[in-house]
Amino acid sequence: MADIEYKWTFETIEVKSSKVGKFKDVCEVLHWRCTAVDKDDNVSASLYGTAQLAEPSDPFIDFEKITNADCVEWTIGAMPEDVTEESLKENLKAQIEFQRNPPRVNKLPSSWSD
Repeated sequence: MADIEYKWTFETIEVKSSKVGKFKDVCEVLHWRCTAVDKDDNVSASLYGTAQLAEPSDPFIDFEKITNADCVEWTIGAMPEDVTEESLKENLKAQIEFQRNPPRVNKLPSSWSD
């Protein structure tokens, strides 16, 4: 069985340039990447996307105190109902398997190498 490690990274967080009510530096859009690496053979795959966040509410987390785990939770919460963290992981596993066993490969006859 594959030993796959998943890692979420956030390359950019877009924040409102003005206050929203009493809140400052309100996150609007998260630019996310989820990467899977099979630790057995180092084959990897990744997904990239953006998550449009809802308006803030209490309890509000100050921008400087936001964690990666907060962003993962918000990203998954902003996805359509049929997209779950598990379905993203299944997609990444399928990409890794596709790399290992592609349905077709590129070839030319060896006699063409002249």
